[in-house]
Amino acid sequence: MNKILAAGTVKEGQVHNPLLNADWNSGDIGFFNRLLGVILGWVFIIAVLVFLGVFFSGGISWILAGGDENKVKGAKGRITSGLVGLVVVFLVFLVLKLVGYIFGISHLEDLKLAVPSL
Repeated sequence: MNKILAAGTVKEGQVHNPLLNADWNSGDIGFFNRLLGVILGWVFIIAVLVFLGVFFSGGISWILAGGDENKVKGAKGRITSGLVGLVVVFLVFLVLKLVGYIFGISHLEDLKLAVPSL
């Protein structure tokens, strides 16, 4: 621990995780802000992919309905459900930013979506 403090990477009272690089290892609440941004980025990507799958599935069901009103109604419902789900996921980000603004939580106000990279 003295070696880490002597190098100046971690101050007294901060938490140091040796598995994280220096960008993520500041030891303050900024870590959670960055982690939340990364998690939300992955959630949004997964939500968009699920929406596209549901959308195309509903479109194909509609095409293959062959005029059957019950099948067309089910396909329309699937497309609508996918769109509503996608809007709800994006509203989560908006609500987090709004809560941060209203209550003065700077880490939520400064929340940014990070595009995940492998």
